Amino acid sequence: MNNLSIKGVANAFLHRSFNEKNFVTPMKLQKLTFLAYGYYLAAIEKLGETEKPLITERMERFQAWPYGPVSPCLYDEFKEFGGNVITRVATYPTPQNGRINYTPVPSADDNDPLLKLIIDYVWTTYKSWNAYQLSELSHQSGWAWERIRQAFPGFQNTDIPDSYIREDFKPLVNGGTTN
Repeated sequence: MNNLSIKGVANAFLHRSFNEKNFVTPMKLQKLTFLAYGYYLAAIEKLGETEKPLITERMERFQAWPYGPVSPCLYDEFKEFGGNVITRVATYPTPQNGRINYTPVPSADDNDPLLKLIIDYVWTTYKSWNAYQLSELSHQSGWAWERIRQAFPGFQNTDIPDSYIREDFKPLVNGGTTN
């Protein structure tokens, strides 16, 4: 994969959610997707691939919103569900004919099997956590979200640099644990 599609990663979690009847809310999906992104950033660095392009679209990047890291495109995609469980996958319109298509899910057949491994790991590890537990994880003292919120008090929706996220997840990829 040349870049990471946040909606594709979200759909991977949603498919698992629907198959296992372990449904997720928009908040939980944001957190699972953020975790996958963080693990991915740290893992590719460990493999020496730091120059590999990841998210190129600004609206897919994670931002420090008042209540945690949020990908604006995921927020827009699923805001209709509010605090309720999500009952469909992410889509995108085809510019030529306006049809709605489903965002593809990363698979082991893609040229980035690491992403599928990380999605599998994050789902297996965190699927039983509720949205608030996952939120506490992403709000740990000294982690990227808190650092950005402290550096830019009063600012809304500030991008979280990949380097900050990568630093948070390095210990986890290297066999450590969270606080």
